[in-house]
Amino acid sequence: MEICPFVYGRALQPKEFYNRSRELRRLLGRLVTDQSTAVFGAPHIGKTSFLNYLLNDETRRSIVKDKLDRSIFSYIDSQILEPGLDQPAFWKQVLSPLVHRFSTGTMYDTYKTAEDKQFKTFTLEHLFYELGSQQWQFVLLIDEFDALLTHAILNSPEFYGSLRSFASRCPGFTLIIASRHSLDFLNQETQKISPHGSPYFNIFSELRLGPLPKGHAKAIIGRAGRHFDTQDREFILRVSGRHPYLLQVAATILWELNNQKRQDAQRYCEASDELYSMTRSHFVDTWAAWSIGERKAITAIALAQINGMVDGHKFAWQTLIENIADYKAELRCLKDAGIIVEVSKDTWQITQQAFLWWLADEIRRIARDQSSFEGWLCDQEMDCLFTKKERLLMGQAVKAASGYIGSGAASLIGTFLKRFGIPGIKAFGP
Repeated sequence: MEICPFVYGRALQPKEFYNRSRELRRLLGRLVTDQSTAVFGAPHIGKTSFLNYLLNDETRRSIVKDKLDRSIFSYIDSQILEPGLDQPAFWKQVLSPLVHRFSTGTMYDTYKTAEDKQFKTFTLEHLFYELGSQQWQFVLLIDEFDALLTHAILNSPEFYGSLRSFASRCPGFTLIIASRHSLDFLNQETQKISPHGSPYFNIFSELRLGPLPKGHAKAIIGRAGRHFDTQDREFILRVSGRHPYLLQVAATILWELNNQKRQDAQRYCEASDELYSMTRSHFVDTWAAWSIGERKAITAIALAQINGMVDGHKFAWQTLIENIADYKAELRCLKDAGIIVEVSKDTWQITQQAFLWWLADEIRRIARDQSSFEGWLCDQEMDCLFTKKERLLMGQAVKAASGYIGSGAASLIGTFLKRFGIPGIKAFGP
């Protein structure tokens, strides 16, 4: 039995990690110069896997040699922090690697003093200054930083303020956070609890993880060797939009179907249907992570793309949303995230076919339940962004699309496969 080489659903170990050399070099360069960084990206884009890769000694040394050998790394996942965890308990937990490194001596004594004082801010500052004076660096990695925004105790001005102070003032402390939300969002949310003073996260530089570069995506698919032919590889690229999670899921499904000797149309139909079933929760999660403005933009583009597929147009979405307010900021974010691509000037296309399949079922649900498009907008918290005319235009687009895609995702899958060149597939529409 040949073992499937694709992994999804958990964070990758360093030996399994695909190449993120550009992002890693930038982050390591900042670490060498004691600068804090915020790593952010869409759900399942590989943020935790990226941090795992960074934590590997061999990975760091292969790029910066011994420049970080006097760095002490500590990782914590905010999602697993207990609701009752307070700041002293937090710092005792994250500083355990430092205690392991300095079990005796003056540095240990400085740590014990901070512990005895319940890790008050001034004692932690003294600890990190002492580390810096001896050319040591404590690097704290906080994964799923968004979860702190709802933590009963740590979501406080005192906690965020101390992190900001340590990262900006103490030479022996550097902070790396990973979040599905941008710094603008984090600053906006934390200023609700402390509206005065500088934003807590304006000391960070953002590092976005987007879709895999095409060469890296092809290299991952290439692990299948003879199991995939040229058409298989192109299918995986098209349905996933080079999103790491979607790519590995699609590749796994196709690997298994090939082992079962599925042929041509049957293989691709089954692969598409299973991919859609396995990734619906991913798109629900992704949708929730987008800002309301981003949802507005992606809805307009998706509806225009679906209608354009039916009518034979090239996704002329401007006619659908010609009266909608400026989309530039949202389009830039979605483009950087790899969700959309500009196929010509001011003409956009969604890169992940699987997302269109998910949205098609949303449209079918609206039509099936006889819900109004305005009701759906309200459910998605987007109703306030549309004028009356805009809601009318978008509602007409939903109605037109629902008339063509009566079976929802299955209809779009059929059209995609026919256009992809799979024989025996019937497309939807006239």
